[in-house]
Amino acid sequence: MIIWGSSFAVTKESVNNVPPIFFALVRMSIASVILLIAAQTRGGISKIPRPIPWMIILLMGLTGTCLYYICFNTAMVYTMASMGALIQSFIPVVTVILAFIFLKEPVSVKKLVGIGISIAGVLFIIFMAAPSGKAKNPLLGNLLMLASVFIWATYTILAKRVAHIDPIMVTAYSIALGTLFLIPVAFIELSGKPFPKLSSQSWLSAIYLGAISTSIGLLLYNRSLKYLEASQTASFLNLMPVIGVSTAVIFLGEHLTLWQVFGGALVLTGVFISIKK
Repeated sequence: MIIWGSSFAVTKESVNNVPPIFFALVRMSIASVILLIAAQTRGGISKIPRPIPWMIILLMGLTGTCLYYICFNTAMVYTMASMGALIQSFIPVVTVILAFIFLKEPVSVKKLVGIGISIAGVLFIIFMAAPSGKAKNPLLGNLLMLASVFIWATYTILAKRVAHIDPIMVTAYSIALGTLFLIPVAFIELSGKPFPKLSSQSWLSAIYLGAISTSIGLLLYNRSLKYLEASQTASFLNLMPVIGVSTAVIFLGEHLTLWQVFGGALVLTGVFISIKK
């Protein structure tokens, strides 16, 4: 979560200079190479139990890699990194809802109260934002970030279904497939435009996000699903917005309104209520 929290500021700074979906493709290509090498050292496809759940792995790539980063990176073009981080804190609540629907994990009255509080907080964050130099269309950006929340919660539910398989294998092949899905979308984004040239800083950002944030972060996240319920794993996402807001304020000079801070506090309070045993 500490690694992922820092990714908001790094991504925000990068998509100011590089087309967002193309940057996602570069990032995930780096991650794919690293993870496929790691998977091969552990035996590759031959070590995955039969029958191989290719449909679930394919859907994980479509959601957790392709659709998620399309929404996430594009959102960073229009909104602030700090607001994006606060909206991402809504993931545990959405995961609770989806875990109840698809994994039959129980939802108590207390969880429903927490869900309601978090929803109120997200609405404050989204609709109390005003355009600024660092957020040219915060409403659009915040809605795209909210879409990424639902996509990531879906990914978590899918990952839980294959938690018994070596997480390196699952992560490597799902990201590789998701990266292939990104290729045509990135070329559509670049249609009629000159091919982008990445600066040394953009390359460093892509390497950090691909090798550290994506590769190591996702391996740790998927590994945790072996030992925790999907909703418990998602509860650790509470750390991510705290780190995300802090890095955005310190390194990008962003500022949140009191209403947005209040909304973030409501989201985290609702998550705490809905997740706490």
